[in-house]
Amino acid sequence: RVQDDYRGRIQAKIKRFIILPPDLAGNPQAEFDVTLMPTGEVLQLKLTRSSGSAAYDSAVERAIYKAQPLPLPPDPTQFSKFRELHLKFRLHED
Repeated sequence: RVQDDYRGRIQAKIKRFIILPPDLAGNPQAEFDVTLMPTGEVLQLKLTRSSGSAAYDSAVERAIYKAQPLPLPPDPTQFSKFRELHLKFRLHED
């Protein structure tokens, strides 16, 4: 439950920083593997599945970095569940 709550908070914070490229068609989805430090800073970021739009992929990548530090649970024993995240970003959520 805590894990789902904070994953949602992380996704929401990142989405606020996405600056969409003009003329973006369809509903692209980009997927990233993110490795975090205990401070919520991004240690490593890797695009694992392109949306097919380099502009959208780049916009999401920039947003992940701008959203730092990402929100993490205050209990340090929970950090192991957040160190490695697989995040999906879709232009229009279902």
